[in-house]
Amino acid sequence: MVRMNPPPPPRTHVTALLVATVAALLARAWLQIQLVEYGMPRLRAADFSYIAALPVFILVAYPVARKDKMFIARQFRAADISLQIVLMAIVVGLLFRVAWWSQLVARISFGLTSGDSGVTNAGPVFSYQCPPLGVIGLGVLVSAILIPVIEEIVHRGYVQSIFKFRRPAVTILLSTIIFMIFHRLADWDFTFVAGAMLGTMYWLSGSLWAPVITHAVINFTPQLTWRCMTLQWNPPGDSLPLLGPGLVSLVVLVMAAAGIAWLLFAQYKRRGP
Repeated sequence: MVRMNPPPPPRTHVTALLVATVAALLARAWLQIQLVEYGMPRLRAADFSYIAALPVFILVAYPVARKDKMFIARQFRAADISLQIVLMAIVVGLLFRVAWWSQLVARISFGLTSGDSGVTNAGPVFSYQCPPLGVIGLGVLVSAILIPVIEEIVHRGYVQSIFKFRRPAVTILLSTIIFMIFHRLADWDFTFVAGAMLGTMYWLSGSLWAPVITHAVINFTPQLTWRCMTLQWNPPGDSLPLLGPGLVSLVVLVMAAAGIAWLLFAQYKRRGP
């Protein structure tokens, strides 16, 4: 059965939500700088500043969300979610992270990028120490719950919907570019690939359930790696390329990408022509 997205909201509503996002991002950036200057660790400052800036987004977005409550509700219909969709979305998110880590290892192995500048070591240096549970919990709340829900409603539910009458590839590309622009320049490559994948999932399912869950998984995994794990690996230039780690990571990358493609193709077959 073909699942069609509901009619898109007015373009003025999309613009209002993008303005609300810009206002919240500016407020968050300013608050984060202030908190870091007062001595708060950077990651914790990022989380607290997001929570503090959230009312800015709500204040601007609420009038639009109130008018479009039926549109938003139809993005999360109970009929559009099942255990199969949840498991598929989780696996896609995990495979995406595996693919991204694999390409990073490959780039380091072949000398295309480096770790900590100015520091070289022959082998990976690994340590593990988690901060207090409350710190991790705040990070999960912000990165794995609030951000996926808000960003998917704005960028897939609203932005992608206004382009829905174009060809699917054009629709997904345009929404992905806008999604990418709303992130740090240093993260554009990651955001573009993730946005294209999430946009494809939304187009295939006609619902925000799958992209929200996958987005949450993608954002959840770094909460353990960033906050608990320290991994330094910057091989000396005269030891490169490292063919063993490089080739293995490329194989893992191809397998993870093929797994994502297979899962999305299976979803396309269920969607129908």
